[in-house]
Amino acid sequence: MNTASAFLLLIAAAVAWVAFRSTRMPPFPGRFHFVLMHMAAAWWALAAALEWHMPDPGGKVLWAELAWPGIVLAPAGWTFFVWSYVNGRRIRRERLLVGLAAAFAAATLLIALTNGRHHLLYTSIHPMAGGPANELVYEHGPWFFLVTAVLYFGMLVTVFAAVSALHRAPSLYRSHYLALIAAIALPWIGNIIYVSGSGTLFAFDPTPFGLIAAGAVFGFLIQRRDFVDLPPIARNALVDHLPDAVIVLDPNGVIVEANRAACILAGADVAPVGRHMRDLPVLSAVTDPLHWSELPTGGQVWEASIRPASSIEVRRIPLLQAGRMVGAMLVLRDISDRKQMENQLRLALEALERRLSANMELQNRLREDAIRDPLTGVYNRRFFEEMRDDLLADAEAREWPIAAVILDLDHFKKLNDEHGHQAGDATLRAIGGLLQKSVRKTDFVFRIGGEEFLVLMPGMGAEQGIERVERWAAAFRRLTSERRHGVEPATFSAGVAAYPEDGRDWETLVRRADEALYRAKLKGRNRVVGYGQADDAGPDPSVGRDSRAA
Repeated sequence: MNTASAFLLLIAAAVAWVAFRSTRMPPFPGRFHFVLMHMAAAWWALAAALEWHMPDPGGKVLWAELAWPGIVLAPAGWTFFVWSYVNGRRIRRERLLVGLAAAFAAATLLIALTNGRHHLLYTSIHPMAGGPANELVYEHGPWFFLVTAVLYFGMLVTVFAAVSALHRAPSLYRSHYLALIAAIALPWIGNIIYVSGSGTLFAFDPTPFGLIAAGAVFGFLIQRRDFVDLPPIARNALVDHLPDAVIVLDPNGVIVEANRAACILAGADVAPVGRHMRDLPVLSAVTDPLHWSELPTGGQVWEASIRPASSIEVRRIPLLQAGRMVGAMLVLRDISDRKQMENQLRLALEALERRLSANMELQNRLREDAIRDPLTGVYNRRFFEEMRDDLLADAEAREWPIAAVILDLDHFKKLNDEHGHQAGDATLRAIGGLLQKSVRKTDFVFRIGGEEFLVLMPGMGAEQGIERVERWAAAFRRLTSERRHGVEPATFSAGVAAYPEDGRDWETLVRRADEALYRAKLKGRNRVVGYGQADDAGPDPSVGRDSRAA
């Protein structure tokens, strides 16, 4: 094997290794096409090495023909890669275009292998005059120039995409894209030299060497600056028109990219690329939480103030590579208007809550006024009419008794006549206050007449009710004795009936408690009588209530 063949084989192996290594790189736009380009270039170099190595013309022609898939797919892969990368996304109808490129390569291979029948690719193949005995000259046919035109069109697309990217790139990265454009020019130069007949490399088309050199340049850029880890610059046009300030930082807090809104926020005419956040007075206020080793990798949101009466929402988005933080993107949103509106809304809600609370308090007072007796503070007859059915239904469902007590102040008319209505009112307030303090939270006290009260005690039977009312009677005598200073203390009489044994409806229950009260009056007042208690003395309770002394 001669030196040229060995060199070409070495290049083919190196390019294949680069293709393999590319598959292990973090994903980046156009990676598949980058690998495709290197694999096709490796095949092209391998076919060239074997063509050079073959001693007979037939073997040389065969390998020259077999090289055509690489000749077609290497420039196509390069075109697809560059366009995908600088635009930061997959090519539209990518599968269709890749399929067309593969079909074009297969058709070219078929035409090359059958060239002896139609001479579309090579019009003639003959030994080089005055050259080495095994060196051939290929006279190109129409299909060759068609392939060249198609590939040149693809390369023009590549140049257009790269130049557009250069125009949009931040100044910090324009040198990278200038190097990319220079790399794109290498296969162009090699192919123009070959097609024009100006020269060869190892008596071979220099185009694949240009592609390989371009891939090497791009690999150098990747190795030097983590080129593919940066956001494709075509996204800058979108980011630049965002109303929010967007800043990309390296791990040291140095700004590597900033959009137009960030420049306006920082008060800079141009993007402050290469400067540290803390060196910019306006932006330094948002750097305090940026402790890279301490913050979670899931991102963070906080608020900062860069000017008086201003609020900025800062959203930090980590940029990771293989689990390692290589930078961060900050999105700064001016929320001053929103905070002002929120504050106004909060004040309005607080005022509304105060008004609602006042209205609720007023409604509660009105409700209480509607259901309570204004003199004694106990419930009135109206509230008894509203709630009695629910109370009875609840007792029936729970299967528990209700003690119903009707009590009446003794000699109340005499008290009013001798001591005046003020004394009568004071006595009514005294009995009302005593009852409210003495009953349980589940009990109810109603004023149902002038000096007559009804007490309902759910869950309590007649005997317990009688005992409870007798304690109230004793307490009332003591209370009025202390207040009336030697005047005969006020007393009351009470009748007790219980649900369900004395009545299963309110009319019956209240009537029987009233009958028990009447019996207490007949027995001399100042006593408590249960409806079910034996009655050995006194007139018939059927006598009308008018016979009761006031």
